[in-house]
Amino acid sequence: PNCGLISGSLAAAGDSPESVGFTGPDVWFRFVAQSTAVSITMNGAQHDNILVLYDNSFNQMPGNGVENAAGYGVSETLNYSGLT
Repeated sequence: PNCGLISGSLAAAGDSPESVGFTGPDVWFRFVAQSTAVSITMNGAQHDNILVLYDNSFNQMPGNGVENAAGYGVSETLNYSGLT
């Protein structure tokens, strides 16, 4: 299944205690997986974007559940498989 564009803003964002190990303003999105894999892309020209995938208990997903390969102002894409 495909999903459309979802917009977000850092205007009211803060540093969430759930995002241990990462600093800066956080924006959270929740989704229900429609398959066992997901691909998430984030564009943010004014920030060093980090994508982290958490489970329902705010535990970071194992394996490649974090994407922080690019630098400031560059898109990040997180590809994750093994969802249940």
